[in-house]
Amino acid sequence: MEKVLLVSGSGMERGGVQMLYYNWVKYSPKDKYSYTWYFPQKMNYTDYEYAKEFEDLGVELICGNVDETTTKYKYITSLFTTIYNTIKLKNCDVIHVSTGSIITTAVPLLAARIAGVKKRIAYSANWFNETSRIEKLIRNMFRSIIKYAATSKSACSTKAAQYMFGSAAKTLIINPCTDCKKFIFNTESRRKIRSQYNIENKFVIGNMANFVTYKNHKFLIEIFNEVSKRDENAMLMLVGSGELETEIRDQISREGLADKVILCGNADKPEEYFCAMDVFVFPCISEGVGQVAIHAQNSGLHTICSDKVPRETNITHLVEYMSLSDSPRIWAEKILSYNNGYERENMYEEIKKANYDISSIPKYIEMLYE
Repeated sequence: MEKVLLVSGSGMERGGVQMLYYNWVKYSPKDKYSYTWYFPQKMNYTDYEYAKEFEDLGVELICGNVDETTTKYKYITSLFTTIYNTIKLKNCDVIHVSTGSIITTAVPLLAARIAGVKKRIAYSANWFNETSRIEKLIRNMFRSIIKYAATSKSACSTKAAQYMFGSAAKTLIINPCTDCKKFIFNTESRRKIRSQYNIENKFVIGNMANFVTYKNHKFLIEIFNEVSKRDENAMLMLVGSGELETEIRDQISREGLADKVILCGNADKPEEYFCAMDVFVFPCISEGVGQVAIHAQNSGLHTICSDKVPRETNITHLVEYMSLSDSPRIWAEKILSYNNGYERENMYEEIKKANYDISSIPKYIEMLYE
């Protein structure tokens, strides 16, 4: 049995990489691989329940307990040392790194090469548009380390591959797979969530994302402000949590929208929240692939994304793309074109055909590990 070390750049919050790893482990061949997962960030009390789900799958979790105030140099040296020691202690055969950052992808791979790991896999789950000269220099330097240290490259989209590796050539595109049957529209789930938040007769605009800069909640609130001026029946449902949540709450209060915006926190059953929404809006500044936009389509939701969301999300006729240079008023007009309701369609077969369902995971594992 091969021992696989998974590495992420974030903690145990319910995010895209965490969901990717959970399903990756759950649906991989049980007799071929055992998993250890290293994540650097400290856990908080809301993370322990999710951590238990991984432990129930047999995953050993190693938390780096990195403090947010740690300097970049101290963080990198600590990351290198911890990964190297973990590999030696666990006698790992494979390292699979998905951090979203070029630096924190390069460092574990370098440690793995020096430690003698035979299969060293880089997975790019995001992209950013660094524009400063120093950022570009740093990116190119660590790209060279990835090229030297990785035995194979993979990414969730062509754009993510180009960001991490400089080119999508010789990169295996691996879709983030989930149990897409769960995300088929369900009237009982819709009734349950809408009753829970007392929004039975409302026009509900939805978003599901961690509260971080690149998810662009600030612009989303500006858009919803324009929507609410034109439709007093409109509500905004935000599912997620994160470092900018307090800032977004303050913005909501300043705009006088406190009674029209629902902050749900993290959802154990995200599929139920998609059922409660009437339109999904995803105005990201950057995005690896935009898995939630795929889930929204899976639930039969009209889905409006920014043009920064990769076109790998263009799976059904339900998705549209708008420019972030368009005004909040223009976005609002598009959203309001759906406020008279529509019949929700079952898009499961189209999503499955595009290889986003868990049924594709064994094939991806064979391609990547073997």
